[in-house]
Amino acid sequence: MISTETGCRQSEIHDLPASAFVLDHPVRHLQLAFEQGENRREIKNSASVRLVPLVDVTLAAAKRHADGFPRYRGKNNYSGTMTLTCEAMTCCPLFST
Repeated sequence: MISTETGCRQSEIHDLPASAFVLDHPVRHLQLAFEQGENRREIKNSASVRLVPLVDVTLAAAKRHADGFPRYRGKNNYSGTMTLTCEAMTCCPLFST
């Protein structure tokens, strides 16, 4: 939900460390930036470094996953896993058969 509602790239979302979820600020947001150390990650380019506001569905999803998505961090299996998840859901008309 976060990637579809914010327009963020999949890699920007699944590699987010917990510190990128800023939920204690008056305007709750994701902080997309280059990261060093254990949570090392790169952003496509310097123009992609930004704050992404969280509202409604995205805020609820961020609260549920405030530690980020360690299952996907540093891996390239996010897209395939999400496709399988959507195919299993009956509420997604694009994937329903």
